[in-house]
Amino acid sequence: MTLAPYLTAAPNIQLHIVLALILGPMAINQRRRDRTRQVVGYVVFHDPQFCDDRSI
Repeated sequence: MTLAPYLTAAPNIQLHIVLALILGPMAINQRRRDRTRQVVGYVVFHDPQFCDDRSI
């Protein structure tokens, strides 16, 4: 297997691959109730479409 398909892919696919390789292990090894995770979860999912007030 060569890296040629990844190097010739569209830039958005290349960015996705790089971010997955960098952020994937970080997300797996992150503590469950980390402050960063709480803030990101609040900002991203504080939409009534995704959750109700009982889950916050």
